[in-house]
Amino acid sequence: MGSPIPNYANYADPDFAGSLQLIATSGDPITTPCKALDLAVSMAKQALLSDPTADHEHLPILGHAGLLDSAQRLVFGATAEEVKTIASIQTIAGTGANHLDSGIKRQTYPYFDKKSFTIDYNGIISTLQLKATEGDVVVLHGCGHNPTRHDFTKDQWKAIANDFATGDLAEDAWSVRHFFRNASLEILVAQSFPKNFGLYGERVGALHVVCRTEVTRLKVHNMLTRLSRAEITTPPINGARTMAKVLGDKDLKQQWQNDLFHMSDRMRSMRERLVNALQKRQTPGSWDHILMDIGMFSMTCLQPGRIRALKEEYLYIFFLWEEYPRQAVLTEHNVEYVAQAFHTVIVAAKPE
Repeated sequence: MGSPIPNYANYADPDFAGSLQLIATSGDPITTPCKALDLAVSMAKQALLSDPTADHEHLPILGHAGLLDSAQRLVFGATAEEVKTIASIQTIAGTGANHLDSGIKRQTYPYFDKKSFTIDYNGIISTLQLKATEGDVVVLHGCGHNPTRHDFTKDQWKAIANDFATGDLAEDAWSVRHFFRNASLEILVAQSFPKNFGLYGERVGALHVVCRTEVTRLKVHNMLTRLSRAEITTPPINGARTMAKVLGDKDLKQQWQNDLFHMSDRMRSMRERLVNALQKRQTPGSWDHILMDIGMFSMTCLQPGRIRALKEEYLYIFFLWEEYPRQAVLTEHNVEYVAQAFHTVIVAAKPE
């Protein structure tokens, strides 16, 4: 089993004037991207509440058809003709999608070099060349790599796919679409929606299996149906219905895209503010890698003792899995305070 996720609320002390969390407590949408993504989702929910045809019946085992259709177009940018050989099923977020396509013996490859704060690209390639054999499944994170938040460049993606792919990349979702359109491989894509819709409690996701023939797609659909039926019977309907409404309505989808831009732009701004505040204090270490990170988290690459000091002695800052704070919880009101905490702990710490 992996490390258990602690009760975040245990790290908040309302009586401590300097208490600050870099990860949200359960049930606190103000410190998550939910608020930034609330407009389109709220409009969709309101429309569904007034829909007399909306009921509480089970979804089909494969999930909400409208959601799956929109999810395919979103990730693959594909036409109806192109998706004929894709087998898709609704899952319990991305974790459920990964779970459905798991059950195989696993090996690992290096990914992040903490000394240079960069992807260990040469290590990845050499490991795959030495250890990967025909029939192996290579698991890659398409964007916003968790936990490092460092992604492959387009040229690196092309090189990874060099043995079986050529051609231009789409600007959006380009890594997945590149493999989909230009590779002869059968690929599996685990898709997660809680973060990009702000619907954390709904746990909506999808698993797409790109087959190369319709016969194979039918076989895969049957297998996915049996697996899902044995574990969850049918997936939840509420979040799926909301997301299908947003993605299926032109105006709501545009509003959602505007909401996404607002959220990501804010996180970029907070990264810049944090780095500027650390550089202004001449805090020891290199911080430019934070500006290159993508998504809600950042790798600090701080040593364990300094993480403990931030958590327990100075700020009540809580780091998920010891390494990375949540950028979405930084605000213009607390970023200087956080930077000063980092600076004080780093300067005072003895080498480990």
